Amino acid sequence: YNTREMVSGEPPLTCDLDFTFEDLFLGWALTIGVFISFLPQIITLIVRKVVDGLSLFSCLLNYWGNAFTFVNVGLLQWSLFVCCNGISTTKCANNLLPILQLIPPWICCGIILVLYTKYAPKSVGESYSLLSHSKSEENKPSKFSMASLLSETASHSLHWLIVSFVITAVAMGIAIALSFGFGYWTKPVTIYAYVIGIFSAIFQIVLYIPQIYVTYKAREAGSLSVVTLIIQVPGSLLIVYYQGIVAHGSWSTWLPYLCSATQQLILIIQCAYYAFVKWKLRRYNQVGSPLLNSSSNSVNPS
Repeated sequence: YNTREMVSGEPPLTCDLDFTFEDLFLGWALTIGVFISFLPQIITLIVRKVVDGLSLFSCLLNYWGNAFTFVNVGLLQWSLFVCCNGISTTKCANNLLPILQLIPPWICCGIILVLYTKYAPKSVGESYSLLSHSKSEENKPSKFSMASLLSETASHSLHWLIVSFVITAVAMGIAIALSFGFGYWTKPVTIYAYVIGIFSAIFQIVLYIPQIYVTYKAREAGSLSVVTLIIQVPGSLLIVYYQGIVAHGSWSTWLPYLCSATQQLILIIQCAYYAFVKWKLRRYNQVGSPLLNSSSNSVNPS
């Protein structure tokens, strides 16, 4: 550890410049792994070109939660940027890991929100058109999940996208204004950081509730990527460990990830159950029909 005296009478700053291999490996693995975990969901939307089974409100909450978490951590751990003065680029990057780790999910959630807006039907008529003209059964959305769940929200998805970007810009603008106006370690900045953190925690605590409901009503995963969920559950738990234990982050930083992991596990169980039921019905249709035909032939011999 290296303690440096701040300028302008600010409190002493403790900079951690010596990192263990284990902490560095875990930190960078999580940063890269979080980005990779979102790729299946992004690819699923691009390939299927429909958003059936995917909750717009969960996409919005996910984006808002990650954006607010980034602002929260950036304000509370601004000292990490100050510690970069006079050290190598590599040590600076390692030092900034708790903040860098939060950029990939924020960007990926923004991409998913943009894709949702691009592929969502804009009216009930377009919903039924997609139902009727989908090229394959695999990509064809279910009647309930597309027409019933998306017709009310999809027409406003572009508005929600714009509102989301505006909210993010305003939140960051206020953070910058307070930081330069009062100083990074002053009470107004700390209070604002915790308020933003509380909003982030609320968003991510209820993040998957709309998605759980949509999946329950649709009785299928649809365009929701189960692979992304499977990757993110252990990833979220590791982030809880890294942010809470290794980086000594605030509870407002790691608690949302714990709540997300719990709800993602519920979604995985839901999707697995509905997939099993669908497989069982398909197996019955394939195996049961010949048995019925055989029985019919034995009763009515030619």
